[in-house]
Amino acid sequence: MESTSTSSLRVTQLNLPQSVATFLNSNSTSKAVVKPDIVSATSWTNEQGNGVLYLSTWTQKNGWEIENSTVTKGSTTSMAGSSASNGISIVVNGTDKGVLNLNVIQKEFDDVKSIKAIETWEPPRSQETQSAVLGIDVFEDYNRIASVSEGGALDLAVVRPSGFSTPWSNSTTSCAAYNDVKFLKNPNKIIVVGNKPKTDLEVWDVLASNHAPVQTLTSSSSNDNNSYGNNCICTHPTRPEIVVTGQSTGGIKVWDIRKQNTPLLKSLIGHTLDVWDLKFHPQNPSLLFSVGHDGNILRWNISGYTALSESSNSNSSMLVDPTVINNNGNMAIESLNLSYDILCSSNGVVGNSIDISGMTGSMVAAYDDGCLICCDDVETL
Repeated sequence: MESTSTSSLRVTQLNLPQSVATFLNSNSTSKAVVKPDIVSATSWTNEQGNGVLYLSTWTQKNGWEIENSTVTKGSTTSMAGSSASNGISIVVNGTDKGVLNLNVIQKEFDDVKSIKAIETWEPPRSQETQSAVLGIDVFEDYNRIASVSEGGALDLAVVRPSGFSTPWSNSTTSCAAYNDVKFLKNPNKIIVVGNKPKTDLEVWDVLASNHAPVQTLTSSSSNDNNSYGNNCICTHPTRPEIVVTGQSTGGIKVWDIRKQNTPLLKSLIGHTLDVWDLKFHPQNPSLLFSVGHDGNILRWNISGYTALSESSNSNSSMLVDPTVINNNGNMAIESLNLSYDILCSSNGVVGNSIDISGMTGSMVAAYDDGCLICCDDVETL
């Protein structure tokens, strides 16, 4: 990759197509700044149809280095991970075969970390449609995993180092293809996006029904050319009712899912092709990062707003325009002013995924040509 970037960005060449990369944040109580591990996955498969996961760790001498790897069933199309206080981390990767692989990361006696494939789960709905798992999210407090497939399957399971348990699946297909899924700060409530005519977002409640979503939302604009093609979704770090979707036309949309009739707050085109992944900065939610098919990494700025917690509204921590007051005398979101700058351009190499560490503010992005782009502090880049 010949990337256009600042000297703060580092490129790690793995020489195999990278479909996705994610951080594993340590739950250590140590005050020392520890670099989180990176797990990346190839979209390449061997003759047996298996893919490879790579575990990269940070060293002061060499920066990010591949420490270990494991072979999993199927080519990876999505991935999520969770770290436990006992030092054992789990990574679940979804594949083109519609299965989920459970992988465990732990320290060996020589202090070298290993990554091992433990179990493969074949969700019933995903297997019915025989379609790739395109989105995965993890609810760490409950070790719950949610996944969606391009065949309209929505699957949930509790996952621990010993394996998968208590699975839940939607019983009917309500979407032509689900592309991404996120928990809404609740182990039983999730939001999904896909390619369903006249619907942008679906909210599912596991306790309510497995037959249909409890809420559907769409843009109120009938002539919006940037509708109904949602590739990815991310939730605000502290306010799950605010979500952002990445579009097939290169745009992003900001939504307030509390507003059933007018949920769309703002939309703007930034990428020239599909947006494949989005992440809020965990400590600074005024910054949003995206990566797309055009190979660009964009940093979206929604600063210039103050927190609701500064008003009399006790249920608050959202960034809002302080000049807007609703009928109750509390501040409310009515409009957002979005802008962006380009952090990195890969000269056309497709960018597949991006992640921001909640522990250090580091960034990692995976590219089609086998590159991982890393940055220690994406906020100040």
